[in-house]
Amino acid sequence: MKPTITYFQSSASEASHWKTLGIYRAARQLNWSVLRFDIRSPTQIRDDLRYWKPDAVIVDAVMLGSRMVFNQVFRHVPTVFIDPDLRFADGRISCVVQDTDATATAAADELTKTEFASFAFASWPGRPFWSEARGKSFVQRMKERGHDVAVLRLSERPYSRRSVVHSLEGWLTKLPKPVGILAATDQMSMHVVEAADRIGLSIPGDVAVIGVADEAFFCENTTPTLSSISLGFDTAGSQAIDIARRLIENPRRKPIVEQFRETQIIVRSTTRRTSRHDRSVTTALDLIRARATEGLSASEVFSCFTCSRRQAEQRFRAIAGRSVLEEIHAVQVERAKRLIENPNQKLTAIHQLCGHSTPQFFQRLFKQTVGLTMSEYRRKIGLT
Repeated sequence: MKPTITYFQSSASEASHWKTLGIYRAARQLNWSVLRFDIRSPTQIRDDLRYWKPDAVIVDAVMLGSRMVFNQVFRHVPTVFIDPDLRFADGRISCVVQDTDATATAAADELTKTEFASFAFASWPGRPFWSEARGKSFVQRMKERGHDVAVLRLSERPYSRRSVVHSLEGWLTKLPKPVGILAATDQMSMHVVEAADRIGLSIPGDVAVIGVADEAFFCENTTPTLSSISLGFDTAGSQAIDIARRLIENPRRKPIVEQFRETQIIVRSTTRRTSRHDRSVTTALDLIRARATEGLSASEVFSCFTCSRRQAEQRFRAIAGRSVLEEIHAVQVERAKRLIENPNQKLTAIHQLCGHSTPQFFQRLFKQTVGLTMSEYRRKIGLT
């Protein structure tokens, strides 16, 4: 009988979705079964464990902070926590945790590419452990580069959007401009943009901001679009399955603690700040990000400029690092990769969802960019 894993999910965020995808992908490679549950009361969790009798448990613990959950509920079954608050762990749990130093380094590298008068970190309200850890690491990385960081710590509970934005307004007013800000989350990054707009500060001229997690809901639907640090949450899910495998093979082994370090800067409008800031290029980049997968043409992008097409192309390449058409294709291929990662998505329909009417052209474009066909890419990530 193949092993069964119960996976307790603590939120419905995009990050949680990617963790789940990584868990299912890795489990499928081992021919394991996964039963997913929302986290409920300790009593209901105990009832689930007694009924299903799993070989191991994985818990998305980013929203949890209870010693009782860590020390009692899962005591009698091999358990791996993803993103737990290690203050409650006491070195007695197996877990996969974020490498906040890697995240902070990525943010520091991005924000120090151009000159700022100051730098800052905006924590999430209530100061959860993951927000505090990101802030602490960012302060340290910037200190190593010779910069101080102003930290905004919000204690409001429950969360109130109006209260957060109001606090940000006063904070932003006092910071020397221009300022480069790391926000604890993409949602907080969105609030920074809202507050800056309310007090008449320009983004990214006066305030450049980058968030964490690259949640498309916030990043792509905020104006201007939000730069963010993608954390590779699917990798965390895969690592959790591998740790569970080792615990099943040797239940008496010491707790295993690993970090997931995959970070990638997704540059959008809130950090596209250069010494030669070009609003037309920023507008063009936002248009491409928003409509590339709708069949956007290069001619439509050039309408953002008042100069000749040749001059527009030169200005665009100087800032974006590639041509308008190359940027359109890059966004389309990135969208295709996300679609392929959905095991229920038919490959034959992906070209249309990425803005192409001809499948053969898009298949060639994808292979030239990624180095693999779409079916080969799906096999590589373990979905077939």
